[in-house]
Amino acid sequence: MPVKKGYMSPQNVFVENIIRKFDGSPERNFILGNAQLLDTPIVYTNDGFCTLTGYKRTELLQNSTNCDFLCGQGTDPLAVQTIRDALRGSDEKKVQVLYYKKNGKSLKMICYVVPNRSRRFAF
Repeated sequence: MPVKKGYMSPQNVFVENIIRKFDGSPERNFILGNAQLLDTPIVYTNDGFCTLTGYKRTELLQNSTNCDFLCGQGTDPLAVQTIRDALRGSDEKKVQVLYYKKNGKSLKMICYVVPNRSRRFAF
């Protein structure tokens, strides 16, 4: 017998659709942030992102989606500022940035900041 979920808010349906579409693909490691809140906190991260960075999901949630916690000595401040600006803006951005895993090893990433174009929900 199928389990009924009860009322699903449109925001939750939107987030579930994103997760269903992109989760489980080994080359797609991602986080989702809530743009309605200050600093756009992380509200979801897939297992791939946790594995890639070495952080547990509980350590990542509620951190800002600009990923300051991954920055280190070799991280380009211009790349970080571009990501911050993209999170506040409405245009898609592709940024190459040098981050650092929890264990301190460097990690070159290509970050895609993709806004929710429907503007109905700010995730």
